Amino acid sequence: GHIVIYGSNPHTFPGLQCDDGRQYSITGRKEITDELEKSQGYHIEVTGIVTENRKKVPFFTTLKDGSIEVLSWKAVQ
Repeated sequence: GHIVIYGSNPHTFPGLQCDDGRQYSITGRKEITDELEKSQGYHIEVTGIVTENRKKVPFFTTLKDGSIEVLSWKAVQ
C-alpha cells in the first residue's frame, strides 16, 4: 500500500491505504511513524499488529478498517 496523511495541521496522522482498499491508521514507535510520514506516496510493505475497527466507522484518529502498529517496513517497486 502507500502512506496517506490525514487531518489538518497541527493535528495530522499517518494512515496506510492498502492496495485492496483497506485503510488503517498507523501507530508504533515515533521514529517509525516519522519515517513513514516522510515516505508519503511511496509503495511500501509493512509488518505489524492489526487492531480491527469492528464498527467499520472511522473516528478521529482511527480509519475505517482499524489501526496497525508498524514494527518494520520497506519501500517496494
